[in-house]
Amino acid sequence: PPPDYPALHAGGAPQPGGAGIPGHPLQDQISSQHCGLCGGDTLGCMVATRFDRLEKLTLFIDIGTNGEMVLGDKRRRIACSTAAGPTFEGAKISCGMRGAEGAVDHVFLENGEIRFHVLGETAPRGICGSGLLDLIAAALDAGLLDESGYLEGAAAPCPAPSP
Repeated sequence: PPPDYPALHAGGAPQPGGAGIPGHPLQDQISSQHCGLCGGDTLGCMVATRFDRLEKLTLFIDIGTNGEMVLGDKRRRIACSTAAGPTFEGAKISCGMRGAEGAVDHVFLENGEIRFHVLGETAPRGICGSGLLDLIAAALDAGLLDESGYLEGAAAPCPAPSP
């Protein structure tokens, strides 16, 4: 199997001591099932927040290079992970780029107009993931984009950067 293949999958049971955290209640409940795609920071947050004692169903989200989500309570937890870094670097976007000088990193509505900020206060060279997420939110708020993703009207030139 690949190196990131879960040690436990499809119906197995956790093995004692799988986490190497002696005496911690999460060691047998989560860590032995913690696959290579869920980072140690996710596990650390779950330990620190005492996720194993939560009464209410809770969703934990950690977005970094990988995006992990854990849904659960003291009875059961389900985790998943996906690549997230490329999203925040504008991957697969024709004008996408990482968050560097020239990247549109923030888009917002101001007095009914879409405005934006460029990292390094230079001319825009592209848009990074945070700018793209902001752009979608601003387009929804402005009524330019509907909840299905349909963009209303013809494409227009980009507005000027905000002062």
